[in-house]
Amino acid sequence: MEKNQIVQRVIDRGVLPVFRTDLVENLIPASLALIEGGLDVVEYTMTMPGALKLIEKGRAELPAEALLGAGTVLDAETARAAILAGAQFLVSPGLATEVIEVGHRYGVPVVPGAVTPTEIMEALRFGVDLIKVFPSNVNMAYFADLIAPFPRVKFLAACGGITTDVMKEYFTAGAKVVTLAGQNMDAEGFARGRFEGITKIAKQYVQAVRDFRGT
Repeated sequence: MEKNQIVQRVIDRGVLPVFRTDLVENLIPASLALIEGGLDVVEYTMTMPGALKLIEKGRAELPAEALLGAGTVLDAETARAAILAGAQFLVSPGLATEVIEVGHRYGVPVVPGAVTPTEIMEALRFGVDLIKVFPSNVNMAYFADLIAPFPRVKFLAACGGITTDVMKEYFTAGAKVVTLAGQNMDAEGFARGRFEGITKIAKQYVQAVRDFRGT
């Protein structure tokens, strides 16, 4: 899949579940539950124990059509290792230009973090297609004001356990994608190893995106 196709898939789904947990044994079944619910783009953060092995395992065991990215990628070394482990896109909390350069070298899209107009402009100078505003939940008005001067830029709002209603507020403000904490979509079910609740909630978000976009 080409870089632009991967970015477009992320945008089309509108929701990016992000896993950051120590209960890594539940990661694959929870991801499968999300995919069953229609959210087939998932991010595993590099802060998890054995993150590279988890990415390798995810690529081997998740459906071939699913997309798996690496999050919290802070430097070039980690970026390269994540790509070699199978990560199909990289996400960083900040504007790590060395990570973007590694992504370009390997043909893998990078979603850098930015929280000021200057950072956004610098990210654009490095040729990215999607920019993560992190943190996005400081102030909704600030988020809207920040991205308003960049109407042609695609933005991801990085925040935690937002509701479908708050998600729509971000979409109204101009975001194309929002993140969700994957392990918290059904925190009790995830902790107990029962994942049907995650599928149910995923379907609710998928429908909310469709309702907002009129698709």
